[in-house]
Amino acid sequence: AKPMKPEVGFDVSDCTLNVIPTLGGKVLMPLTDGGLQYLIAGARANVGIKKGRYMYEVKIVELHSPSDGVGNVRRPPVSRNLVKMGFSTQEAPLLLGEDDQSAFFDSDGFYSADKKRESAGTRLTRDQTIAVLLNLDPS
Repeated sequence: AKPMKPEVGFDVSDCTLNVIPTLGGKVLMPLTDGGLQYLIAGARANVGIKKGRYMYEVKIVELHSPSDGVGNVRRPPVSRNLVKMGFSTQEAPLLLGEDDQSAFFDSDGFYSADKKRESAGTRLTRDQTIAVLLNLDPS
């Protein structure tokens, strides 16, 4: 396969405010300090596709279990680590699954499309890699 042009990456304008692209845009990290661990982070790649087959890989490099600090009288809400990887239209929201314009897998082992969710495998955890393939080739 020949390399795509332009190089695939993430523009800051297509990321939620709590996403930090690192390592030249190859790694995306959510901000997790001061309560930000309870917000959902989202990002969209800078390349659109119309035909052919496209695959990318996602590796979970770390899991966070942040807390609100020591000495809280009330128990803070539990923050969850959840990764969603898939494809959406350009008009779709940054957060996959908010409308019917996306199809994705999540790290809980589910596949979602058209606002429906079904079991598709096992839960993903740290140091695991998943490949997502979109085949727009009619043959």
